[in-house]
Amino acid sequence: MTPPSAPTPKATPVGLVLAAVAAVFVLNFLILGYSTQMALKPAPTRVAPPAPIARATPAPVPPPALLARFIAVPPPADPHDAAWANAPELPVLLGPQEVSLPFGGGSVAEVSLRALHDGDTIAFRLEWADDSVNSARAVDAYRDGAALQFPLAGSPTPPSALMGERGKPVAIWHWRADWQDPAPTASAAEATWYPPNSELVARGFAQPPAPAVACVEYLSEGWGTLTRQPAHHVAARGNHRDGVWAVVFQRPLGRVMPHEPVFVAGESTHVNIAVWNGSEGDVNGLKSVSTSWTPLEIEKLPESDRLTARYVAGALPLDPTDPFWAAQPAQVVGLVPQRLVLPFGGGAVGRLHFRAAHDGRRIAFHLQWRDDTADMENGVDTYRDSVAMQFPSRGATTMPSPLMGERDKPVAIWQWRADWQAGAGDRLRRQPAPESLLVAATSFDTLPRGMFDRPVPETSAAKFVAAGWGTLTRQVRQDIAAHGVHADGHWHVVFVHDLATDDPTDPAFRPGETTAVNFAVWNGIAREVNGLKSIRMEWMPLHVEPAPK
Repeated sequence: MTPPSAPTPKATPVGLVLAAVAAVFVLNFLILGYSTQMALKPAPTRVAPPAPIARATPAPVPPPALLARFIAVPPPADPHDAAWANAPELPVLLGPQEVSLPFGGGSVAEVSLRALHDGDTIAFRLEWADDSVNSARAVDAYRDGAALQFPLAGSPTPPSALMGERGKPVAIWHWRADWQDPAPTASAAEATWYPPNSELVARGFAQPPAPAVACVEYLSEGWGTLTRQPAHHVAARGNHRDGVWAVVFQRPLGRVMPHEPVFVAGESTHVNIAVWNGSEGDVNGLKSVSTSWTPLEIEKLPESDRLTARYVAGALPLDPTDPFWAAQPAQVVGLVPQRLVLPFGGGAVGRLHFRAAHDGRRIAFHLQWRDDTADMENGVDTYRDSVAMQFPSRGATTMPSPLMGERDKPVAIWQWRADWQAGAGDRLRRQPAPESLLVAATSFDTLPRGMFDRPVPETSAAKFVAAGWGTLTRQVRQDIAAHGVHADGHWHVVFVHDLATDDPTDPAFRPGETTAVNFAVWNGIAREVNGLKSIRMEWMPLHVEPAPK
């Protein structure tokens, strides 16, 4: 039997070990060499990423402004009068009211707005598409309407366009189709909704009476604060034609009552719009609105550069209605609210019509301005209409400030007041007091000194001299004549004075030379008194024509 072969012994892996050692050595050498090379190689220069290009933020584009264009005749109340073609048209986009409950409205997407003024009256024309006329006053019927909103004076920035905000009130003029054309008698259905003989009527539960005007004026300082004004001076009239409503709002240019917007020729304010569509169920907060103000620019009056006192050979009538004055050319003087010292305000009168003439011996001035009411009583809570003229005094060596003069540069002031004219010689009437005191007073001697017996002119005008605010002093010599007449919604006042005097506080009127004049007007119904007035901010040159040789 052959014995099995012995197994072949395995080779010792010395070669493999040596090969591995050699490979590690070579690898380490390569790594060392690469590391040395990288250490000796300069670091790469890092390039900063490019700075972003500065791009200027585009300035916000202001909304287009509505221009209230000047027109030489009163703005028309008829929405379809041809004169409205003179007013630039401004489209204003509207949307649904989405600020307060009830949210909604928005069926009127755009309105067209125009404005005109003649220096006395300002008017706005609003137009929008509406296929139907809705003027019924019923439980399940709603009416068409429109409103204009304006900020009040006194805030450097306009308030919220959405009915104002606390401390920044807005004025709202609201026209409604049913107020314009109220039903003359109640229908049978309305009698059941609002029973006329029910006790509820006496308790105020019946349908409130429609306003006596087509437009109601409100004040607001934010949602929920809408307050009706005690008096209304805005006239409005709408006309529906060919599927379009056109409504005109009119009001005197100046402020008629406190807490009303002031429109000043040559200055800017803002306006906002709301529209109600009765056929869509719009009422109260359901309406189409503009959420931002539209700038309103009121075109400047075409004023005279220089006023003239013409030479005439005849007499100078004191009566403002004398035909003589109608024959004299009228010149326009623009006025603005008094904004320099407390109490700031006024501005009820936007312009004067000025006429002047002299005969070589005397000089006369005829002033005319719009005022719908004659306010002639000086009472505890009543105010009076008044006008004043101001001239540099003869004693002023250089031109004084037009705002009541300045130290060493006095001015002469002539003032006419309606209450002085109405109560000349009646000191009790012109200085009213509580009735009980007046009844107890049997003579002026029984009254405390100075309580009622203030010095007042015995004529309708007085002369003063001033050298700055708070220095108004009555002149010793009161030699001026003045007379006023209120007619056709205007005051007409004439001053007559000697052309030359020996009083250094009087103005100097020299034929052939030019001096200066300034003006102030107070409107009693607007509660204007003292610093609350319409004024001229700068002197106007006054040329006195020479007499013919």
